[in-house]
Parts: sequence; C-alpha cells; structure tokens
Amino acid sequence: AAALQAMAAYNQAKQFAHFGSSLAATAKGDINKGEHLRQLFTQTPGETYNLLAQQLMLDVILETDPMANIDIPLLKRQAKQLEPEIKVDNEYEPTKQQLKEQVFSQKAAA
Repeated sequence: AAALQAMAAYNQAKQFAHFGSSLAATAKGDINKGEHLRQLFTQTPGETYNLLAQQLMLDVILETDPMANIDIPLLKRQAKQLEPEIKVDNEYEPTKQQLKEQVFSQKAAA
C-alpha cells in the first residue's frame, strides 16, 4: 500500500512538473522516491527476487529521506546477497540497516 501511495504521489508531482511550475520540496521528494521505485520495478527478463529480497528493497526506498540518492542497481545486488542471511525475524532490521548503509555510502563515494 505504501508503494502504491508513493507511486501515486510521484505521478501527480510529475504531472504538475510538466507545466513548468516550481515544485515544493515535498513534490521534489515524491518525484525522487517515485523514480527510485520505478527503477526498482523495472527488471530485465530473467531478473527475479524472492519475497524477502523484494521487501528489503521496498523498505529501504520507502523508509528513507525522499531526497536521498540510492544506487538502485547496487540495492538490487546487495538485497539478493544479504537476504539469505536472514534466518529469523529479529535479523531483518539489522540486515535492512546494513543494506541502507551500503547503498548510500557507495553512491556518495561515486
């Protein structure tokens, strides 16, 4: 539901931006978050992720500052790599935090 709301806000902000109006910070954040989700949902043929990896990726995007730069290709690779490490529920949050740190620090260094 949160991803659908974010995509709806993205579409609305993109339509508003199309008219050349200056955008409020929240609209810019909606566009940025929507772009991240769009990149996440765009997959090549044969590119698959199990449910837990998908949840990790969505949570990283939805729970972060909308203006943050997220390296989506790295997010996809790292989520797939870290997901098998989650064996019990209480390992999810630390793994998600580790994933967040990886996709932001790598982008900032680039």
